[in-house]
Amino acid sequence: MAKLLAIETTGLRGSVACADEGNILTCELLRPDQRSAQSLIPAIETTLKSLGWSVSDLDGIAVAVGPGSFTGLRVGVTTAKVLAWACGASIYGIDSLEAAAFSIAADLPYYLQNAADPLYAEISERGAARVTVALSAQRGDVASRDYLIRLGDPRPIPQEISFRLEPIADWLNRRSEVSLETRFPLLYAGPPLASRRLKAAATQSSAFLPEPFGFPSADGVARAADAASPVDPFTLLPVYSRESAAEEKRKKAK
Repeated sequence: MAKLLAIETTGLRGSVACADEGNILTCELLRPDQRSAQSLIPAIETTLKSLGWSVSDLDGIAVAVGPGSFTGLRVGVTTAKVLAWACGASIYGIDSLEAAAFSIAADLPYYLQNAADPLYAEISERGAARVTVALSAQRGDVASRDYLIRLGDPRPIPQEISFRLEPIADWLNRRSEVSLETRFPLLYAGPPLASRRLKAAATQSSAFLPEPFGFPSADGVARAADAASPVDPFTLLPVYSRESAAEEKRKKAK
């Protein structure tokens, strides 16, 4: 793919990235003091201008479709669809967890080279790791999915058809379950670890990849788009990590 714009607004802090022929040229965070509805379009304009590109130059637009928060996803998906329609570009809807896994696949080999830990030495020796990536789904839950990442292979292999919605404690207990399924060590990645690192047992903390591994980023969206097929912009919709609180209350009331 030639010129690509990638949009990521899954979490509290979004980003935009540009790639050309699969090479990431730039990735910029949205302003932290503004909501994505305010900061996304100005960030796109600034990023394109820094490369000497215009919207009409774009061949493709990739956007994270979730799982994620309600407002952020709607802003990102709607913006991508409007821009794609306006400039005639192809559009790519990218799973947010898969985008994170693509970033991990790109960066993990370099991290392992400089990390002194028996677990990482084992991964380097075996040439692969199973990585479970999660994003916050609020109310103590996470949206998570497992991937097999082979060192040197830019494409993570999903181990499940879709994401799981589960309590964070259940996600963190996956190590014993997965050890029965695969010969590869299990690593954890994603924003939900931020509040858990200091509470983790010493035997588990080495499996927690540090920030920004697993954090939503537009560069991961761009990497995943390079391996994806375009979709129909009129059928592209956000994938929310859970129903809204109002919908859940209405179902309980029945």
